[in-house]
Amino acid sequence: MRMLYPILLACLLLAPQAAMADHAPRIPLQEDQTIACQVMEQEHPACNVCGESYSENQARVALWIQLTAVAVGLGLILTVIWLMRCACCRLKLLDRIMRRGTERRTSARNAMPHHFVATLKGPFAPITATPVDVCAGGLQIDISKAQQSSVKGLKEAARNGAILTLTLTAPDGRTLLDVTTCHSVWVCGKRAGLAFQDHTDIAPLLEAGLAHSRRPM
Repeated sequence: MRMLYPILLACLLLAPQAAMADHAPRIPLQEDQTIACQVMEQEHPACNVCGESYSENQARVALWIQLTAVAVGLGLILTVIWLMRCACCRLKLLDRIMRRGTERRTSARNAMPHHFVATLKGPFAPITATPVDVCAGGLQIDISKAQQSSVKGLKEAARNGAILTLTLTAPDGRTLLDVTTCHSVWVCGKRAGLAFQDHTDIAPLLEAGLAHSRRPM
């Protein structure tokens, strides 16, 4: 559709010039631009090519100019409408994607403290914790009930950039996630944050595990 606009505009712009070239008076106009059409018709009653009078030629040229202006205006209006529609569609699609991701993580976040168990292993005693928050590429766990020696070992591993192993267990005992490439570990108070190297989004895994555990046996 966008390819038609330049073609239509070129045709409408060239048409008046062609009309004027085919039906121009045989002698040049005088320098005085206020000459009336009646005088020109008396000197040039009709074109010796097609028999069209000077006033008819001027009227036809004026009509082509008006049609050109209308076509250009319509083309601009359609272009603006198309651009606005594309922008609105993209904004709606982006909003839908963001809303879907937010709803997915919210539902997974609400279900985690009551149904899932996370086990963190590394150069310390294993820590069994409760997931409390989830993001697109990581997980937060509650380490308030973990042993102090394990928490100290976790902090040391976080400073040294050690590779840890995280196992996420569903309510029915199935292992949903077993990641051995955890990095960017941080510990703050009663929480520990884990970022996954491959940016795994675990929200779909949590939803699937929760839905599977709720199925009637």
